[in-house]
Amino acid sequence: MPTTIRSAVASDARPIATLHASVWRETYKNLAPPEILAKLDVTHRLNTWERHLNTPRPQHHILLATQANTIVGFTLFGPATNPVFGTRPEVKHLYVDRKCQGAGIGKQLLQAAFHQLLADGFSTAALATAKGNTPALAFYQAMGGKLIGQFIDAGPIWKSENLIIVWDNLQTAPL
Repeated sequence: MPTTIRSAVASDARPIATLHASVWRETYKNLAPPEILAKLDVTHRLNTWERHLNTPRPQHHILLATQANTIVGFTLFGPATNPVFGTRPEVKHLYVDRKCQGAGIGKQLLQAAFHQLLADGFSTAALATAKGNTPALAFYQAMGGKLIGQFIDAGPIWKSENLIIVWDNLQTAPL
């Protein structure tokens, strides 16, 4: 099925929140404590996505991957919100529906994010993934990302151990 990449609009908040909660819970079911899995539900995610979509920040973008008008993946990226990334912009979220993983959708989203970052004047990028999320780490490394360190995300809900992945030259990243 063909995949389309497009910018998110306010009316996408609920489907993004639903997909985010579902994929996050499945991905982190063996990494996050059960009470955190329960707390990060669609309602919690909806509040976050409505805020992102209704009050966008400069140079922050939300791109969606759709198939037959259904959201099957998304990414949020822009200037870093965490000082561990230094001056590198951050890919804050990259999620793909579990049923669609392995079909190249994550690659399409990451490539689209890199193209937009380059258009915005950035030449590097970074992201964090939870320690133990081996499939994500393998994907990012296959996409040219380099593991450069780790940190504890003090987050408002879960203090997770995270790995820092960077691309120090988006011009040479696999676009």
